[in-house]
Amino acid sequence: MNNAKRRIIISYLAAVMLSTTVLATGCSDGNILDIGGGNDDAVAAEVSTDISIPIEKFRTLNPVLTRDKDVYFMEKLVYESLVELDETLVPQPSIASDWSFSDDGMTLSFEIRSDVYWHDGDRLTAEDVKFTIDTLLKAQYSGHSLYDANIANIKSVKTEGSSVIVSFRTASDNCVENFVFPIIPEHQFRSINDVFKQNEDFIPIGTGPYFVSEYDSVKRVVLEANDKYFGDKKAENRLIFKIIPNIDDAVNLFDINDLMITYSQATDRDKIFSGLDVNIYPYVSNEVEVLGFNCSKPAFSDRRVRQAIACSIDTQSIIENAYYNNAIRNDNIYYPNYLGKNSSEKLIGQSYEKAQKLLAESGYINRDDDIYVENSSGAEIEIGILINSGDASRQTAADLIKNSLDKLPIHSYIIVKDWSGYTTDLNSGNYDVFIGGWKVESDYDMGFALHSGSNPARYTNTEMDALLDKMKSGIDAETKLETFTRIKEIYNEDLPYFCLAYKTYAAVTAKSMKGIVKPYFFDIYRTSEDWKYEY
Repeated sequence: MNNAKRRIIISYLAAVMLSTTVLATGCSDGNILDIGGGNDDAVAAEVSTDISIPIEKFRTLNPVLTRDKDVYFMEKLVYESLVELDETLVPQPSIASDWSFSDDGMTLSFEIRSDVYWHDGDRLTAEDVKFTIDTLLKAQYSGHSLYDANIANIKSVKTEGSSVIVSFRTASDNCVENFVFPIIPEHQFRSINDVFKQNEDFIPIGTGPYFVSEYDSVKRVVLEANDKYFGDKKAENRLIFKIIPNIDDAVNLFDINDLMITYSQATDRDKIFSGLDVNIYPYVSNEVEVLGFNCSKPAFSDRRVRQAIACSIDTQSIIENAYYNNAIRNDNIYYPNYLGKNSSEKLIGQSYEKAQKLLAESGYINRDDDIYVENSSGAEIEIGILINSGDASRQTAADLIKNSLDKLPIHSYIIVKDWSGYTTDLNSGNYDVFIGGWKVESDYDMGFALHSGSNPARYTNTEMDALLDKMKSGIDAETKLETFTRIKEIYNEDLPYFCLAYKTYAAVTAKSMKGIVKPYFFDIYRTSEDWKYEY
């Protein structure tokens, strides 16, 4: 064999080995690959800090005007708020280092940090905070802002040096949790009116861990690490938000490293992602599913009857069969472990013996030797389970609940209505029990579900009313926890709703993506700063 031909063959073999090394390394999850017999040379995985994230087409990056969910979450990386919520929804310092209420609860003072800088280098001041609140107050009259509810009770705002003093219309609905809206820079706009003119081509300037380095309203938004960020954890990567027609198609692009992470709220997501080489990170959503009682009906006005029904239900079976294990148990309707209070201490286990005992204590015993119990007036318990059509999970849950109730000496049946009929029956009180649920805002004001005179369970409790009002007022964190602890005690005794499950969502990532993935329902990119991928 001549030398020229030998060199060609050697070059070809080297190319094949190099190609094999790259492909195998891409599947080795970062492990070192030995490609030669007895050869100690190794090839390590390459690392990229460019993380591609899918989003759908949006209208604007202006945080005052946007109505898009994808932008809402993205801008939590660009902007900071006065406070941020931790994993149990307790407010923590952010732009504001401290805060305090006046004795009458009518004013709230924030102390603004002096070491916070905008992405363009200007220092953030108390005037920026005032400008933001004034802008949101004006925006609420046109219904433009996602933050209308946050500032609904604000009367006015002023500054005193580095302090921002917010005055309220009433001493309720003024809790610190409302102040999680993004703070925008006054110097970026000519006036408040100019904010409302900045729409499709608007480029945000914030104080968050990332700044917008590239923006194409059709293709992508690129966020670079902000080396001036005041927070403890600096970003070490670049986030590339790619605009795709349908977010559900995102996972199909994982195999070619075109996208790294997406999010799913689907209850049957395990089936959707079955067979795909991905990691799935569940996290608790703000969606609670309940069995609600009509507390105005004679039978269900007695909390022991409500407790008896709850004792007959196998919630774990409902979670497994109706929600495909993509839900968790919770002993109340508030967010799991809300304010740090354990939410599994009062879980109700299935016990027909206890259910029978509770029915007897409430006066329902077998008085005529048939298979059903009656009260002193001879009335038996009949339970119609109201559900809305088109929700497969609730239909399955209703079937399982009826099967459980059939083992008690009572009557039960399922009533299926379309959404219009379902809501009509709820609003008019034409039901016994219902299966329903809510997606709750991050401030977790549960007055809509528990306050007398305004809840679908027709539940009344004056002490509960006072506590709910107190939760919305200007109280410190310790007092708030004490107040919620008492709310939880009353709730677990009265049981106007039996919590069937708290749904979970999930972050879905390519196997090659590394770093801590710990989303919250209100901040899905909370731990993005160290994300990277190996290939």
